[in-house]
Amino acid sequence: MLAALRKDDQEAKLPAWVNHDIRRTVRTRLSELDVMDEVAEAVIGHVPTALVRTYNQSDRLKVKRDALTRWEGALLALTGRETASNVVAMKVGK
Repeated sequence: MLAALRKDDQEAKLPAWVNHDIRRTVRTRLSELDVMDEVAEAVIGHVPTALVRTYNQSDRLKVKRDALTRWEGALLALTGRETASNVVAMKVGK
């Protein structure tokens, strides 16, 4: 990550962080983007209680995709960048 930052600024510094910090940031920002708690938790990989898993077998792909699209928009707004040119939309098969 530091190498990527230094492409734009040779003096860039990166404070100490761990991968968990990314999850915390994403989870917090999803709440600020009005993503429901259960969806935001699923996005970061938290599993629901055993009782909920027993009666709700859905993987919630549509709502998780929507949440991550909101997150993408927020990141693009923060960075002032456009969507990457190497991202290809994939069709969902049935």
